[in-house]
Amino acid sequence: CIIGGGFKGSLHNILEALVYHKPVLFGNKFKPKFSEAYAAIEKKCAFVISNFNEMQFLLNKLSHDKALYNQSAEAAHEYIVSNTGACELIFSETLEKFC
Repeated sequence: CIIGGGFKGSLHNILEALVYHKPVLFGNKFKPKFSEAYAAIEKKCAFVISNFNEMQFLLNKLSHDKALYNQSAEAAHEYIVSNTGACELIFSETLEKFC
């Protein structure tokens, strides 16, 4: 999946694609506040592109290299699963502070 906003510094939501076990590509000008982008890159389920040629190369590689695609898709799944439960955690910690 190609995610918009990464060439202007306002990357769109990458988690929506990762939930469906899809590798993501996005531009190289995303802000440090997008911690999920850095984590996804580290987990190898996201790829940063700088220009059209890099995008074309990566899309071609992911389309033809099934092992790479499957590894990236599995990494996306693992990333999402390892980060589930955040709402419950935040909610319970908030309740502990105020109750």
